[in-house]
Amino acid sequence: NDDPAQKLITVLDPAAGEGDLLLPLLELPHREFVHCSAIEISAERAFIARTRLTALAPTLYPTAFEGVKLPKKTLSLVVTNPPYFFVNGKRAEYTFVVKTTDALVDGGILVAIIPARVAWDRKMVNFWTRWFDDIRIWKFPSEAEGEEECPFEKYTQIVVVGRKRHDPRDLDEAQVKALLAYRWRKDADGNEGWAGSIAPP
Repeated sequence: NDDPAQKLITVLDPAAGEGDLLLPLLELPHREFVHCSAIEISAERAFIARTRLTALAPTLYPTAFEGVKLPKKTLSLVVTNPPYFFVNGKRAEYTFVVKTTDALVDGGILVAIIPARVAWDRKMVNFWTRWFDDIRIWKFPSEAEGEEECPFEKYTQIVVVGRKRHDPRDLDEAQVKALLAYRWRKDADGNEGWAGSIAPP
């Protein structure tokens, strides 16, 4: 298809910080087909992100994610490392995932960096299972694996990736159970580890 509109890739980072998750887009061979947007509540970090991503000509909103209305089915890709805390009684990670999923086109990709300890719970897994196909999970490297800047031990971070479905499916309990095996938890004796005893790659 030679229609440029059909080649446009719309990308959003709804908690952009200094733009780290969007930096790889600078290496794409055809950046002219990427429309990059970012939301960042800190004016200082938003300025840094805009400066670092100048070649992408990003649309950057220096505001809180909660105050932005995202049009439905307009994004090809969402990459997010949402804040790790509660907002109005709900995990912020869950709120970010739900709101950005609504904005993804059918077949769009969501990449979320979240803590396996507090955010990867039954509610979150149920949502991913209903709305996404091809779900993949990876863990951050640990100190033992040589990671120094942000080792797994600090926030128990996992990266969850999925392809949005056209319609939600009925819950597949076997898939829910398999995904919940990657929850980081503490047992009755105070020992921490993966619910399913095996770490994601």
